[in-house]
Amino acid sequence: MRLILSSIVPLALVAVTTAPAQPVPRVGVLELTGENLPAGDLRALTDRLRMEIHATGRYVVLERERMDAILQEQGFQQTGCTVSECAIEIGQLLGVEKMVAGSINRIDAITTINVRLLDVATGAIERTALKDCRCPLSEVLTSVLRELAEKLAGTSRSTPALLTLRGLPSDARVRIDGRRADWRPTRPLSVAAGLHRVRAARQGFHEATADVDLDPGATATVALSMQPKSRAAAFLRSLFLPGWGQAYSGRPGASALFILAEVGAAGGLGYAAYLNRGARDDYDAAKADYLGARGVDQPTLDVLRADMLDRRDEVDRTFTYSLGAAGVFLGLRALDAIDAAARFPDLGRVRMVRFEGGASGFLVVIPIEEGRR
Repeated sequence: MRLILSSIVPLALVAVTTAPAQPVPRVGVLELTGENLPAGDLRALTDRLRMEIHATGRYVVLERERMDAILQEQGFQQTGCTVSECAIEIGQLLGVEKMVAGSINRIDAITTINVRLLDVATGAIERTALKDCRCPLSEVLTSVLRELAEKLAGTSRSTPALLTLRGLPSDARVRIDGRRADWRPTRPLSVAAGLHRVRAARQGFHEATADVDLDPGATATVALSMQPKSRAAAFLRSLFLPGWGQAYSGRPGASALFILAEVGAAGGLGYAAYLNRGARDDYDAAKADYLGARGVDQPTLDVLRADMLDRRDEVDRTFTYSLGAAGVFLGLRALDAIDAAARFPDLGRVRMVRFEGGASGFLVVIPIEEGRR
C-alpha cells in the first residue's frame, strides 16, 4: 500500500502544478473562388494557401482529402460556397474552430487576392487580408499567399504591436529608432514588429534608453528610468568648457550661442595680445635706435625720440584693448556658468515610485508639478 501511495502522490502533484497546454485551433480552408482563372490553378493556389497557414504554426489545418471525405459523408458540396454563412455551416460539419474562405480574381495584369478568417462558433470575421499584385501567378503562389497566410495568423511582420511606456513625465520626448514618436501617457504606441531602440529625453533628466523586441500583434510594456540631473553639475561643466552646462541640461541652442560668443571673445583676446606684442617689438626697436644714436644732429635725434614715444603710445593702446578683450572673455565665462545654474530646468519636486514589472520592479523617477501632491 505504501508503494502505491508513494507512486500516486508525485503524479497527483504533477497533475496539479502543470498547467494544461493551450489547444491549437483547427482550421478548414475552402476552395478559393475566382473569375478568369482555370479550376486547376485555383486548386493549386488553395493547396498552397493551406500549406502556408499550416507553416505559421498557429493552426492545425485540415487536409483536403479529410475535408472532402467528411463533406461527402454529410452529403454537402462546397462548390459554389462563397458567402460567410455557407463557410460557417461547413465549419460546423467539419468540427473545426476556424474557417478560411476567399477569392482570387485577375483583371488585365492585376491579380487581387482577398481571404478572410472566420470564427465558426460566433460567425464573426476575425481577420481579413487583401493584396493587389501586378505580378504573375507564380509569384502569387510562391510569396503572396505566404504573406496573406501570415496576416491571417497574426504572425506577419506588418502587423503592428502596441507599446506602452511607463515611468516617463508627460512632456518627455520619445524617439523610436531615431524618429520622433507621437507618445502620450494615456495611450500605447503602435509600432512595427521587430527590434527597436526607444529613447526618452526631457530637459533636466538623463536620457533613458531601452531595446525592445516586439512580436507581431503583441502588447508590451516597458519601464524607463529617467534620473534627474544636477544644477551644480551644470555650473561646473560650464566653468570647465563653454556651453557644456547648457548642453548637459538640454539647452542646445544656448550652448551653441555661448560657444560661439566665447570662441569669438577668445579670438578677439588673442588678436589684441598679438597686436600688443607687435607694438612692444616696434617700441623696443625704436627705443634702441634712439638710445644708440651717436654723432647725429639734434633734428634727427628729435625725430627718433618722437617715433619712440609714438610706439610707446601704441603699446599702451593695444594693452588697453587686451584688457578689454580679457574682460569680455572672462565676463562671458562667468555668465556662461551663471546661466547654466540659474536657467537649469525646474524639476519641481521629484519622488521615487515603483512600477511593478513581473517578479521584480523597476525604480523610475516621475517629476511632480509644483502645487500637486
